[in-house]
Amino acid sequence: MGNMIDLAFARQGAIDRIVHVLREQYATEISALNTAKYSGELVVPAPADDAYYTDHPDITEDQLTNHPVAVHVWTGGPREIVESTTMGLQEYKVIGSIPIEVVILFRPSMREPTWQYNGRVLNEAEYIQRRGELYCGAAINTIYKYACERTADAAILDVELTLDEATPLYLDERRIMGLAGMSFRITQNTSAPLTRPLP
Repeated sequence: MGNMIDLAFARQGAIDRIVHVLREQYATEISALNTAKYSGELVVPAPADDAYYTDHPDITEDQLTNHPVAVHVWTGGPREIVESTTMGLQEYKVIGSIPIEVVILFRPSMREPTWQYNGRVLNEAEYIQRRGELYCGAAINTIYKYACERTADAAILDVELTLDEATPLYLDERRIMGLAGMSFRITQNTSAPLTRPLP
């Protein structure tokens, strides 16, 4: 089953692992999907290394003041204990499952390109929708490919996508931004101490 991570650090270990693999491989996956589907013509800049946050986003334009693309990763609910067994005299092996949320927020270009698809020019919302789908798909691919690692840094055994969406967000009648969001269930191999007398 691989190494275990202390139960106390498991949630943060999972978040850190997701952020790490996205920083390392997300741009590559974005480019690969863009090339495969749109011959590289869709404008989908990758997030900068300092545009990753480990909190729930406030869905406002302020989130995108410093970066045209921002990624937020956080836990989306309580941990569920899947299995708990005794290991020797000192600790339990605990298989835990936690929900992880990943949201990519992005702003439109100063002027979205005039871009034809299926015989007509897409409007701004349609263009943003396609950008969102690509951001979403590339993040899913990256996390499925690389998030599982069984060292004591995260001890991730399995990753399961539970839902995803990509959509334009209307801030008012004239302003728009994009959102690509997904939820994963992350299963980890963790340890917790057995009962013992006070020292």
